[in-house]
Amino acid sequence: MEIMFEVPGELPPSKGEAKSMLADGHAQAARVRRLLEEASTAMAGREVLSGAIGLELLVSVPPRHPVADATNMLGGVGDVLQARSTGADTTHLGELADVACYSDDNQIHEITYKNLPAPTVGYRVRLWTLHA
Repeated sequence: MEIMFEVPGELPPSKGEAKSMLADGHAQAARVRRLLEEASTAMAGREVLSGAIGLELLVSVPPRHPVADATNMLGGVGDVLQARSTGADTTHLGELADVACYSDDNQIHEITYKNLPAPTVGYRVRLWTLHA
């Protein structure tokens, strides 16, 4: 099974502070919401991925555009797309609080990341099940 979607005009949410990115008022809140909106559309009518999965993150940016480091963006995307298993208050997200592509980011066993030069900012997320 494979899930793929794009988020045009935005960079991925990136981890960089102790406060949960899903918390109300987080500095990455707009990016988190945008990622959840696109994931929600891609997941419509689908079950969350189970078992070991792969994650591909392709980030498109114009030359000299500031970008967070790859590990912070991968961590941010990984955290946002997993099911909410903690008691964190996500009521401010409304229906987006229930959006998940997989149960837990510990399911991610393979990662691909690329930063691609492009005329505009955006990114693509691809998730797939890994077969034994």
